[in-house]
Amino acid sequence: MDSLPTTINKQLQGAWLYSTKMAALWAQLASANIKQWKHTTQSLFDFIETQNTLYLDIPALLPSLAEYLVDSLQRHILFVDILRKRGNHYLEHVAAGQPPVLIFSYHLLMDGRKLEKPVNYGLVEIIPPKEIPIDPTKRPYIIIDPRAGHGSGISGFKDESQVGFALRAGHPVYVVIFFPDPEPQQTLADVAAAQERFLRAVAKRHPHSPKPCVIGNCQGGWAVLTLAAAHPDIAGVIVVNGAPLAYWAGENGKNPMRYAGGILGGSWLAQLAGDLGNGKFDGANLVMNFEFANPANTYWEKYYHLFANIDSEEKRFLEFERWWGGFSLMNVKEMRSIVENLFIGNKLVHGKIPLGQSSQNLDLRDISVPIIIFCSQGDNITPPEQALRWIAELYSNTLEIKLNGQVIVYLIHENIGHLGIFVSSSVAKKEHKQIIDVLNYVENLPPGLYEMNLQEVKNSGDEQPNYTALLAERTIEDITPDKTAVHNDEDIFNLVHLVSDYNAMSYDFFIGPIIRMTTNDYTAKLLTQCHPLRASRYLISDINPYFCYLKYLAPLIQHKRHVIDKHNAFFALQEQASSVITELWNTYRMHRDSGIELLFYATYRLLYAWSPLDSSQNTFMHDTHDDHDAALAQHIIASADRGSTAEAVIRILLLLVKTQGFIRGANVANTITILRNSNVFQSLTDDDLRQITHTQTIIVEYNSALALETLPNLLKSQEERTLAINTIRAIYSTANMPPSEKIQEKIRQIQQVLNGKNG
Repeated sequence: MDSLPTTINKQLQGAWLYSTKMAALWAQLASANIKQWKHTTQSLFDFIETQNTLYLDIPALLPSLAEYLVDSLQRHILFVDILRKRGNHYLEHVAAGQPPVLIFSYHLLMDGRKLEKPVNYGLVEIIPPKEIPIDPTKRPYIIIDPRAGHGSGISGFKDESQVGFALRAGHPVYVVIFFPDPEPQQTLADVAAAQERFLRAVAKRHPHSPKPCVIGNCQGGWAVLTLAAAHPDIAGVIVVNGAPLAYWAGENGKNPMRYAGGILGGSWLAQLAGDLGNGKFDGANLVMNFEFANPANTYWEKYYHLFANIDSEEKRFLEFERWWGGFSLMNVKEMRSIVENLFIGNKLVHGKIPLGQSSQNLDLRDISVPIIIFCSQGDNITPPEQALRWIAELYSNTLEIKLNGQVIVYLIHENIGHLGIFVSSSVAKKEHKQIIDVLNYVENLPPGLYEMNLQEVKNSGDEQPNYTALLAERTIEDITPDKTAVHNDEDIFNLVHLVSDYNAMSYDFFIGPIIRMTTNDYTAKLLTQCHPLRASRYLISDINPYFCYLKYLAPLIQHKRHVIDKHNAFFALQEQASSVITELWNTYRMHRDSGIELLFYATYRLLYAWSPLDSSQNTFMHDTHDDHDAALAQHIIASADRGSTAEAVIRILLLLVKTQGFIRGANVANTITILRNSNVFQSLTDDDLRQITHTQTIIVEYNSALALETLPNLLKSQEERTLAINTIRAIYSTANMPPSEKIQEKIRQIQQVLNGKNG
């Protein structure tokens, strides 16, 4: 036990460290807020200057002003009428049972409500339009949408979507849907069991196809990875879009949602909301949290965009709002498990979630199939740190990934928001189309961590730009450049987890029983119907007599519509006014988020300085270390001397890829075809080829110089060496682009090594 002077010294050191860190954080946040105020002030000054200019020239602008006033009045009436239609659509959607918003025809194959342990999930087969031919031997696609407050079907709610592009590529497509009300006793384990049955049913329907590609959007992403970790044979490829897997991760000053659990005291609030709902958690609360994250868009930008483009935006707005307003419910046990295991506890990443009835826990390192991760720098719900840092939690370096035989590809968009990852037409045309192309060859990639970048390919006569994927090898350090900051954050969030557990126990013991005794189905339904997001829809609809006249007035306005030129001086003034309002909302958001972040760290860093926790209890113990043990080294060195022409060709290709630094996706299929047509590879199965690639990848990663020096031991005759070099040259001669000077130099170096050994 420490002596009193030692203890006091530690506390003083902790207090000093606390003060310096808080001062640095305050300075960082203050700088960002000052910059935002400058933007806001500049927008306001520009608006005032434009306004003063117009006032000086009012007589000449009177005709423009009259046109603007007429157009603006018409737009106001049409705007409110569209909100009325939104309310009517909401009521119709609820009355119909809130079916999926899929625009494609579909057939319900399996109804989870009829299983032994019923769940509110179902498996539907998408029926393609007659003009789109489907190849039943192609890999089937299974898309799992997020159950995070909204309804299902967002992956196919318009033609240019994940479902649409998968169909156009000729793949059979299935969607895992869910119904708005959960089954009374369902749990997350029951949902996972049902989804496993769905996936196996799809695979059984396509016995001559590769194993299914499973796409998980947001919450569906971690559900898919959990399923694949528990059942490694369940899928062929996994795509994860905007999924918050490492919820503790983030960047100071940019990702405030990760602090919400700590500020609100942890998971007890989810339990309270569920108890008020008589055992059901209202998904509208989650949607409202999303809306609070970006108030500028929620309360101004999306409505102003509709108002300013009233003649063209009605259809898009109503289609999206049909999904956005389709609120679903969850059992309180489901919601509390999600909060405690993922958001507060971060247990999935740390391998702390039990695997069924066994004594083992879920370990994402058990996933054996390729994983593609799509995230965005503009996503304030799931920033890239939360989408990617789980890889660094599982693996200490890239060699571990390759030893595990794992292929992980990630793609980071520059600015698209969270919902844009799933619903944006521009993203569907570009990123999702390229992801579908990568899925055709991702299983043939050497194990490792890759970043996918899209390079525009300009062909004469093309109306739309084309893209090709470049897969560049990356390291764990590329994902987590500042490991010290990561470790410090983990210490703080471990404390949040502890505080959450204490608060949850206190709630369950003192407050929960009282709340549960005073609620029933009637009070729960009353609270649900009075929720602000629901009320904002049905109160502006035909059930409100005040808005009934619009269904008669709006058609008359559309018939007599007077559309002004966008260059109208007063329309430009309106645009500037909108910019000022947006900047004011953004300034409010930054001040709010900065205050939350400062309060979070001021509270928990002070607690941690007073009583630090042992964070090592909540981290993975990696299988290997930076100084890899002697047994591994001996095994690799021994393997470097063993093999034949097939191993040599694959090793040479890997050495060339390492020299080039990236793989051009368009060339992978061509490479596989050439290898398959070679006599050397014709007798090998796909599994044999993958095993050879795995072994040679480890050798090249461990010691590329050794891999090069031992090549002559694999190619013992001049005939074998000539065959290997000719195969490599054939691959590069048919590639979309000629080999670079670095590649040509590397090939010459390989030839010299082979010839030197022969001589």
